[in-house]
Amino acid sequence: AEAKEVLLRNRVNAAPVTDGSGRVAGAVTRQQLDVALQHGLGDRGVGVAMSTEVRWVAPGASLEEVADALVHGGPAGRFALVGEPDQGWPLGLISRLAVLSRLHARLLEEGAELDRRIGTERQRHRQVGRLLTERVGEELHRRLEAVRAVSARTAAPVYAVGGFVRDLLLGRANEDLDLVVEG
Repeated sequence: AEAKEVLLRNRVNAAPVTDGSGRVAGAVTRQQLDVALQHGLGDRGVGVAMSTEVRWVAPGASLEEVADALVHGGPAGRFALVGEPDQGWPLGLISRLAVLSRLHARLLEEGAELDRRIGTERQRHRQVGRLLTERVGEELHRRLEAVRAVSARTAAPVYAVGGFVRDLLLGRANEDLDLVVEG
């Protein structure tokens, strides 16, 4: 339970796990910890949930080599450790997001024409917020606000799904709220 709290507090989905001497012994994800907690293993060490598979790259590794290590990383593909695995102590950590950001920047530098729809995401978010304000009754709006507050407090993303979303977009009345909690 403590390991999951550390990941949530630091807003990361995965982290290396070290042994008593500080050497990397494996990696653990929030999803692996969730499974362990669901099976009543919250009082045991993180070793019951971790994967011993960790991806390492040499300090001079190219961007492509790091990306390849992440793609073939299995559950540990969320990050790559920089250093020599035989030594066990990483010099650093490269996240999947850092690699994707650099690859994206390289494409832009090379003049690639990229799909820029992601830039309209904030506008879409505002439009859905407006729809919720205009089309949802006061009681349901209070419930959604309570869900939003818990989601923010626990760093657990929550999504409205199903017929509620469809009917919201189509302008139909629907008080049947289905939610999915990530994690």
